[in-house]
Amino acid sequence: MKLILDERNYRYFENDKYSDVVDKANDIIVTGSFEDGYTIDNLGVCKLYREDAMISEKDKSKIKSLIVYYENIGDYAFKNTDCENLTTINIPNATSIGKYAFAGCENLTTVKAPNVTSIIQGAFGCCTNLKTINIPNVTTIGEDAFANCKNLTTIDLPRATSIGEWAFYACKNLKTINIPNVTTIGRMTFSNCSNLKTINIPNVITIGEDAFKNCENLKTIKAPSVTSIIYGAFANCKNLTTIDLPRTISIGEKAFYCCYNLSNIKLPRAASIGKYAFIYCEYLETVNILNVTSIGEYAFYGCHNLTTVNIPNATSIGKYAFHGCHKLTKINVRNEEIAEKLREEYPGYIMDIICL
Repeated sequence: MKLILDERNYRYFENDKYSDVVDKANDIIVTGSFEDGYTIDNLGVCKLYREDAMISEKDKSKIKSLIVYYENIGDYAFKNTDCENLTTINIPNATSIGKYAFAGCENLTTVKAPNVTSIIQGAFGCCTNLKTINIPNVTTIGEDAFANCKNLTTIDLPRATSIGEWAFYACKNLKTINIPNVTTIGRMTFSNCSNLKTINIPNVITIGEDAFKNCENLKTIKAPSVTSIIYGAFANCKNLTTIDLPRTISIGEKAFYCCYNLSNIKLPRAASIGKYAFIYCEYLETVNILNVTSIGEYAFYGCHNLTTVNIPNATSIGKYAFHGCHKLTKINVRNEEIAEKLREEYPGYIMDIICL
């Protein structure tokens, strides 16, 4: 297809190669030139050939579809209202996308960047209509990179190893994530992703502070490699029913705070449970944490349906750890001193405190 330049010269692009041939046919009107570093046609398709291309504000407002041929996209390149009508981005050659490069492009729906390996802080933040991202070779995603992308539904990052804090914060329509090679999930990374239902994070070792906080529809967690869960990681995940954490050693403060529907926990290696860790997990019935030595204050406070607790290796239990557990009838411990402390704290409250 011939792309006819403006009336200053009638050169055209054919197969994306620059030509000096003159043609006055009226196929697609194109402004800009190869020397300018960009072309833009009357359909809103903009092709960028150089990072230093000086696109006029008037032309930026025309852009609907953007094809970027250079290797790196710099900081703030198309931030906010610069490209208010931009809907599609195709970045075939670039390996990195800079800080806030497309932040606030509210009409952007699709991103294709097959060779990008690094997306820096805030690159697509507040792209509220972004629905599809194709970034199969990304290894690093910076903080806030996709924060508040409210219409993003799926994340498939097969090669990603690092995801920054707040990276997908408040992606309210996000339902599934695939991050098989990520080892650490940082602070607030998926917080407020209210439609996220299932997470499979096979190689994650650490889940950071408030990482999945307020993921109200999250039901299942599969995290076979996690050893540490930090403060508030799953707080207010109201529909979470099952957690299977076979290698987890440390459960942080408020980690499962107000997970009302949590009924089944498997923590065979857990050694410590922080303050308020399972407070108000109202449907929790049985707790088997055989290797736990330390349970913090208020850890199981208000777990109204809890009936049995097996903590044979506990050597430290904080005050009010089981307060408000009105159906709790049996606690199995091995330490006589702990058993006596529990009898004093809950006189006539818990029927059987058994020293094994």
